[in-house]
Amino acid sequence: MTQPKKEVILLVGPMGAGKSTYCRMKLSDYFRISQDDQGKSGHLIEFKAALQHNTKIVVDRINHLRKQRGEYIKLAKEAGFSTKIVVMNHPYDLCVDRIKNRQSHPTLPSDSPKIAEALTMYFN
Repeated sequence: MTQPKKEVILLVGPMGAGKSTYCRMKLSDYFRISQDDQGKSGHLIEFKAALQHNTKIVVDRINHLRKQRGEYIKLAKEAGFSTKIVVMNHPYDLCVDRIKNRQSHPTLPSDSPKIAEALTMYFN
């Protein structure tokens, strides 16, 4: 009997790019790691635990820095996982529209005055 394939998918893209929606629609059988839900340090703790208990993991966060992606990739490879990066490049204006029209978000609600600041950080 063959072992199930162990895979980590890293999503990369700005806020409002549709990463969480992509997870729900296309990766519902993956264990989802999200900084928005588990917090700045909590998501990394969850990721390390998931490497021990799951075979399919998706990291749903902006992951815009190579250093950030590298940390996940290094840990995944050390645990015997293959890795894949899915980049979701969408224009700034589309991301603003999506953020303003989403129903709820744990860290950047649709009425937040920080939407432009958050997106500018990513795009710069």
